[in-house]
Amino acid sequence: MQPGVTAGLGKGFQVGFQLPIDLKVSRINYSLLNGDDFTPPYGDLHHRNEELFALGDARVMAHWRGGIPGTPLLLGFGVGAALPTGKTEDNPFTATALERWHQHLQFGNGTVDPVVSIQIIVRGQMVGLLVQANTRIPVYANSKGYQGSKTINVSAGPTLQLPDKLKTIQLSLLGEFDALSPELWDGLPGKNSGIAAAALRIGVNWNPIPKLAIQANLLTRVFEHSVGAQFTRPITLTVGVSGFVDLRKLKKTHTP
Repeated sequence: MQPGVTAGLGKGFQVGFQLPIDLKVSRINYSLLNGDDFTPPYGDLHHRNEELFALGDARVMAHWRGGIPGTPLLLGFGVGAALPTGKTEDNPFTATALERWHQHLQFGNGTVDPVVSIQIIVRGQMVGLLVQANTRIPVYANSKGYQGSKTINVSAGPTLQLPDKLKTIQLSLLGEFDALSPELWDGLPGKNSGIAAAALRIGVNWNPIPKLAIQANLLTRVFEHSVGAQFTRPITLTVGVSGFVDLRKLKKTHTP
């Protein structure tokens, strides 16, 4: 989950805060090459069945959004930082060499990382265009020697406003590209990290009332190139709810 709040400051400026809450469920099965079950002699040093629940890295962002007069263009820019609120772990590869219990699953980077976003919208009565990009760039290692992946996400594609009887529904079909550089442990690339992927995202946005939006996105990866052995993510489903409250009107209502 990624609960968050955004406050409008006027003239297109906004500030926002997000605090992810993550549940990681891990199920591990070992087997021999012929398919028979296998119990490793080292037990659960490396991987294990477990459920982990904790906060992720929070984000603080400042945004500006505005239209270009006389054109259907709407532009958006955002800058901010990811904050080290997520749980981190010690170097698992050092622990592996010493045959000690260790954890590969982390909830954050343990560093303050710059975050930048760009958005371009071409508005139309029925058909529009959406282009957006986001990046997170860790620039130093945390106290445990970990420096997270540099990440970039770019998506672009058409949006469709349905006819009058269904005008509260908007559809989108976006091509998406994700890239993560290898993470670093004590300055050395971590094993099985670093990936580039292309995907297709189908989105539905429903406004049952003007101040409420319900969103759903189905993403399917059509190409993945990863470094080493990594879990694949062929299908991802996300849902979201957002609402708008005009504090100015509330203030006027309660003014004597």
